[in-house]
Amino acid sequence: SFSLQEFMVCLVMALGLGYVLNFAGLVVGSVVSLFTNKTIGEMNPVIDMMSNLKPGMLIYACILGPFMEELMFRGLLLKRARRFGDRTAVIFCAVLFGLMHGNLTQFLYATAIGVVLGYVAVRTNSICYNVLLHMAVNSFSTLILVGEAFLESRGFGGLAVLSMAGFLPVT
Repeated sequence: SFSLQEFMVCLVMALGLGYVLNFAGLVVGSVVSLFTNKTIGEMNPVIDMMSNLKPGMLIYACILGPFMEELMFRGLLLKRARRFGDRTAVIFCAVLFGLMHGNLTQFLYATAIGVVLGYVAVRTNSICYNVLLHMAVNSFSTLILVGEAFLESRGFGGLAVLSMAGFLPVT
């Protein structure tokens, strides 16, 4: 059995690791952009994709994508890779999950989130909690992006969103 408390701990871990490594990816991406003359948006297509959110994209990002990704990575791939040991299977699937996202910034945080999702799959022998956890992570992230877009349209910058999310102290 997987308790609500365990689920919430895993959610906080996934979100925390995701945001720390997203920030690290943005720093690395900024350095790379200095040498390649590409913008952060060109290197991370999610920024552009999320700036034009339509209802279909919201459904995909928050419901369909997490379901399909969990079915593929933790439902099929992890199950087959467990014969090499649970730790090896979790890391292997997490790295592939990160690579599937297709760019450095997403690779870093998706791999970290993939480790948490892999742990949950091994711990519960099911992907039900993974699907819910993945949906929650994507929904929270999408909500932050939608909130940021809303605030920017009202003349507030990204710092307001970071303050709302608790990443920066409100001054």
